[in-house]
Amino acid sequence: MAAFYNKVIYRNFHFSISQASIFRSVSHDPYTNIALDDWFYHNFPLQSQAYPLLYIYRNHPCVVIGRHQNPWSESNAKLVGLHPDQVPLVRRRSGGGTVYHDLGNLNVTVVSHRNRYDRKKNLEMIADILKKTWNIDVVVNDRSSASRLGRLVAYHHFTLLFDSKLHQLGQMLSATTSGLKSKATASVRSPVVNLSQLNNTITYDDLCSEMASNFIKVFHPQLNNKIIDINPNTESSYPGITSFRKEMMSWDWIYGKTPTFEISHKSALSWGQVSIKASVKKGLITDVELDAGKTLSFSVMNEIKDSLTGCRYGTEDILCIISSFGRRNTKTISESESPLTEFIHWLTTILGRE
Repeated sequence: MAAFYNKVIYRNFHFSISQASIFRSVSHDPYTNIALDDWFYHNFPLQSQAYPLLYIYRNHPCVVIGRHQNPWSESNAKLVGLHPDQVPLVRRRSGGGTVYHDLGNLNVTVVSHRNRYDRKKNLEMIADILKKTWNIDVVVNDRSSASRLGRLVAYHHFTLLFDSKLHQLGQMLSATTSGLKSKATASVRSPVVNLSQLNNTITYDDLCSEMASNFIKVFHPQLNNKIIDINPNTESSYPGITSFRKEMMSWDWIYGKTPTFEISHKSALSWGQVSIKASVKKGLITDVELDAGKTLSFSVMNEIKDSLTGCRYGTEDILCIISSFGRRNTKTISESESPLTEFIHWLTTILGRE
């Protein structure tokens, strides 16, 4: 596909891809913009002399987790997810920790041949801009960004909070799921501040302009390229971008790629102690252990286990399946008096959508 990338870029923008390139997305859709990260990764020229590409964009409010992270331990599952009433959740293909995006957050990706990958150089470029233009001192550290490294191509991306809604950021990144045990990559929580709080003259347009100018100076001083505004939704310009976006929006990618974890809870119901312990593999519930004392029969407990096994954790699947089971087994008992009904309600609050 690399050769086709050269053709597409040349046809639409009329310059050689062997030179440094600066693109800015006009879309604010997080799935589209982050899918383009990977489109560039798969279509970047493989020649070692190819100059790095700079890609900048902003997203509508969303939460973006790293490839090897657990969304339930990284974000507020009540507010963040795939439902229309939630802030979108995105799993990117690079590693690293969880971040919150909104229009006050500038996202930056540097795509390059693997032998030109230089994480420190990229970050120092930004630090230099902030110091020289706005007199803001920043310290570059190992936790400042994330990357995806291939045999021939790599990309390195990071975010700049210039006027983000920090209250919403705090809300979205406050996990609400308890009883979870996981070996997934955990984010390192750190205090954050908007650049505009340090210098109130800083703006999105100025950030983009200064970044583009410094990028050219650092990577190819002979060039005089300007920012090219692009629409990543254009399949004719970015063949395959629709497929990238579709996969990025899927439950199987966002939740199904979660590293295996365990969930365990103990509670006191009106009639006694209950507990559950289960594994979740690829987002699906497995290896369920239930304990309700002697209140519920062995056969009922086994049927509940069978109903839960294979269900998608954290979804309405749990509510539908368990509620259906409850209706079948409480026909002769008043719903308010049924220990089974209370037990099922408890299970749905533990395993279903929060």
